[in-house]
Amino acid sequence: MDSDMNFLLDENLHPKTCHLLREMGFYTRHVHADDLSFAVGKSDDEIYALAQKNNSIIITLNREHFSNFDPSLCGGILLLKVKPATADKINEALTKLFARDFSEFFPHKSIIVTLMHDGTIKIRPVRK
Repeated sequence: MDSDMNFLLDENLHPKTCHLLREMGFYTRHVHADDLSFAVGKSDDEIYALAQKNNSIIITLNREHFSNFDPSLCGGILLLKVKPATADKINEALTKLFARDFSEFFPHKSIIVTLMHDGTIKIRPVRK
């Protein structure tokens, strides 16, 4: 696991996810945090620009919009497909992801991480 990676959590993720990633040793910022509160309600383009500025990997549930951005211009884009999209289920998917060797997917790429009904995860690159 590369603790040099840093994450920017989109506003559709719960702060519990930010705490989890920090506990795992990752530098993580959340759009709702005090230092980024100016980004709440901003467009996806503005969130992407913030990730570019800090070379952050965006983590989001918003596959529709963020899959259109070029991940090579920021740290990468991690698109979550989790139902129900509760903080506990999202954290379960991320915990399973970071327990694996996923270095082939990062940095500067887009992936979709799906939490399957049986509790396993499926990782696949975003294809355009």
